[in-house]
Amino acid sequence: MKKIMTILGIAILALTLSFTSANKKIVVIDAGHGGKDYGLNKDGVSEKEIAMNIANKIKTLNTNSDLEIILTRDTDKFLTLEDRVAFINSLNPDAVISLHVNSAPIKTKSGFGFFVCNENEVKIQSNALASKIQKAFQQKYTSNEVAYRNIFLLKNVNSPATLIELGYLSNENDRKLLLSEKGQSEIAAILYKALK
Repeated sequence: MKKIMTILGIAILALTLSFTSANKKIVVIDAGHGGKDYGLNKDGVSEKEIAMNIANKIKTLNTNSDLEIILTRDTDKFLTLEDRVAFINSLNPDAVISLHVNSAPIKTKSGFGFFVCNENEVKIQSNALASKIQKAFQQKYTSNEVAYRNIFLLKNVNSPATLIELGYLSNENDRKLLLSEKGQSEIAAILYKALK
């Protein structure tokens, strides 16, 4: 039953989008993890919550009628990677951003990470997307260079896509940024500006 509802939801959304302006840019924000999948869970803080909060903030910022931001999830629900890929591909978006956070045994390790898959047919466009966002963050925060990873979602979506690690929960400064309302809003604002 749940599978039928998911398929029905995708069909309705795809039908709705078929009536939108041809010039409208569609961006999917994938809030990583959700539901029973906490992602990184460190000292009572879960990756799924941070990703969802920032995704919702990005959507709220959008006042541009030529840009539609669609979230894979805006509540704490579990979606398989296959469900995420099917949903994203049904929309045929212009760009896909998957949000995550990181951790490392070395507490001094910090900064934003940007990943693309070099086994995807749109790897050149994905790299351009990731580089544009990386440069936007680099103006204010430590941002690592774009790297290649064979990540399921990045490999299987048909649109330019990047996965962003929004900092390290194991680093004191990154943690403060990720857990504060101000920090999450700043991250959302930089991402939104880069996507416009």
